[in-house]
Amino acid sequence: MEANNVFHPLSYEGSTDIEKIKDIHDRAALEMQIMEFGQTPKQLYVKPHPAKYSFDIPKILSNTDNEESNIGY
Repeated sequence: MEANNVFHPLSYEGSTDIEKIKDIHDRAALEMQIMEFGQTPKQLYVKPHPAKYSFDIPKILSNTDNEESNIGY
């Protein structure tokens, strides 16, 4: 599966070794970009996301059996 990375390549951790940049202007520009935009973390989650929708609606949330909750509607 191909990744669709949407962040600038410089934002990824380990993409550039700042210590190896000798030109002071290039290094300052890179450091400023990192300070302004931050770095993209390698991974945020280590387990799958929970299901987005749940179709188990508790009866207490349903107002079809409770006439008092329909007052004014």
